[in-house]
Amino acid sequence: MQVALYLRVSTDKQAEQGVSINDQLIQMKTWAASNGHEVVNVYEEAATATDDRRQALLKMIEDAVSDEHPFDAIVVHSQSRFFRNAYQFAYYELKLTKSNVKLISITQPLSDDGGGAMMRQIVSVFDEYQSKECAKHVMRCMIENAKQGYANGAIAPFGYETIETDKKARSGYKKKYVINKAEADIVRLIFNLIIHGYDGETFGLKKISEYLNVNGMISRGKNWTVQRIHFLLHDSVYKGERIFNRRSSRSRKLRPETEWVVVAVPPIVSNADFDKAASILDARAPYHHKAKSIQSPSLLTGLLKCGKCKKGMVLMTGKSGKYTYYRCSTKLSAGISLCDCPNPPKQELEDLVLKVVIEKVLAPEHILVILNELKVSLANAAKPDLQKERDCQHKIGIILDKITKLYEKVAEGSLELSSSLKSFISNLDHEKEHLTTVWERLQKKHTLPLKNFGSQQVKAFSQAMKEVLLAKNNSYTKKYLQILVDRIEVRGQNLELSGRSLCLATAISRWKQGTPINGVPSLVSEWCTNSV
Repeated sequence: MQVALYLRVSTDKQAEQGVSINDQLIQMKTWAASNGHEVVNVYEEAATATDDRRQALLKMIEDAVSDEHPFDAIVVHSQSRFFRNAYQFAYYELKLTKSNVKLISITQPLSDDGGGAMMRQIVSVFDEYQSKECAKHVMRCMIENAKQGYANGAIAPFGYETIETDKKARSGYKKKYVINKAEADIVRLIFNLIIHGYDGETFGLKKISEYLNVNGMISRGKNWTVQRIHFLLHDSVYKGERIFNRRSSRSRKLRPETEWVVVAVPPIVSNADFDKAASILDARAPYHHKAKSIQSPSLLTGLLKCGKCKKGMVLMTGKSGKYTYYRCSTKLSAGISLCDCPNPPKQELEDLVLKVVIEKVLAPEHILVILNELKVSLANAAKPDLQKERDCQHKIGIILDKITKLYEKVAEGSLELSSSLKSFISNLDHEKEHLTTVWERLQKKHTLPLKNFGSQQVKAFSQAMKEVLLAKNNSYTKKYLQILVDRIEVRGQNLELSGRSLCLATAISRWKQGTPINGVPSLVSEWCTNSV
C-alpha cells in the first residue's frame, strides 16, 4: 500500500517528550517498512492550530481526494496529530473515506469495521476534551505569568521590546518589556504634537499621521493612519499599564474587566501627559461628530471606491461647506501623498453615474444580454449543486444510521450511555444539523424566485427605474441604484461600474407593470450574496 505521512507537534514540550517531528518521522517510516508499505509523500506542518487552517494539511487533503489518487492511506503518529476537534475529525475522515483513502494511527491501531469507526470518534472526543483542558491550564499559567510582570509572547506594543530575564521558564527564560528608544521617541512626539502642536499650529490626528509618514517615521514598516494614532493615544501601556487578557484570543470578544490583568511596564509618557492628551481628544470629539452629521448619507457612499488603492471614498466639504466632493479614505486617514486619486465634485460625479446607469446599464438591449448570460450561468452552476445535494443526503443518512445503532446498543445494554458517548452523539447531531442547513440552502437555489418574463417586461421595468433615478429628490434613489450597481471605481477621469446580474433579474421578475416604483425594494434573498 502506498502511504503519505503527516507530521505535526503542538508544543515545544511535546518535542521534549519524544514526539518531535524527527521522532515521528523515524517511527512512522519504521512502521511503514515493517508492514510492507511504500512512503510516497511526507507532509510536515510548520505551524500549530486547533482547526483546519494548516497549509500542509489542506495540501494533503487536496492531493488525497484528487483524481490522481497518489496514495491509499494517510499515516499519523496519533489521531490528535490529525485533529483535536471531533467534528472536524469526522468531517475530514469521511471526506477521505469517499476517496478510498484510509486514516491510520500507528499508536492507536483500530479496525476498519463499524466498531473501529466508532472508537475513532470516541478517541477524537477525548482528544478535543484534553485540548480544551490544556488550553485552560495554559491560560492560567499565562495569567499568573502576567501578574508577576512578565511578557507572554505576544508582539510588544510600538515603543517597546522584550528582553530575557534570569528567571527560568519551561523553555528558555522569562521575558520582560523594556523601552525601545527609537520607537519611544516617536511615541513621545505623537503625544507632544497632540498636546502642544508644532510651530504654533494645532495638530489633530490626521495632521500627525501625515507629518510622521512624510518624514519617514513609519510604524514597523507600515504607514500611520488616523485610527492607529487614535488607538496609540488611548493605550494605557504608554503610562506604564500593559493590560493582558483584555480580549479572547480566538473570538476577539472583550472580556469582563474583572478578568483583565494589569502588567507594570516602564512608562514612556507621564500620567499627566497621557490624561492631557485624552482630555484634548474628548474636547475635540463634539466637533468631529458635528462634521459627521453634516456628511449625511449621499448617493454614492458605500458604492464608490478608489481605483488606485481600492479603499472607499467618503464625502467631504470645503470652504465652510461651500464645496462638497468625494475623497479617498487613504488620503484622509494616512496622508495625501499616499494616493493620487482625484477628488471629484459630488454633484458632478453623481450626475455622471446616473447618466451612465440610465443610458447604458438600463438600456433594454443591454439588460436582455445580461439575462441571457445569467440563464446559462445558473444552469451551469446548478450541475455541481445536484451532486452536493446527493452527498449531503448520503452523509445525513450515515449519521442517522450511526445514531440509531448507538441508541439500539444502549437499549440492549451492550453499551453504557456515558458522558463521552453523549458528547459523541451531540457532535453527530450538530453535524447533521449543519448538513441539513447546507442541503436546504442548495434546494433554495434551485427554486430561485424568477418568474418568466419577456422583452416587454424588461422595457417597462427599465422605464420605471429611469423615472426613479431621475427624481433626485426621491428618498429611494440610492436603494434602487444598489440593485443595479455594487461597486463604482474612480480611475483618474474614468469610472468603472460593476453589479450583480441576479439582483437585477430578481427585481425585474418581481416588478408588476403599471406599478410605480416608490417603496424600498425587498428583493435580496438569503442566497443572493453568494450567487452569480
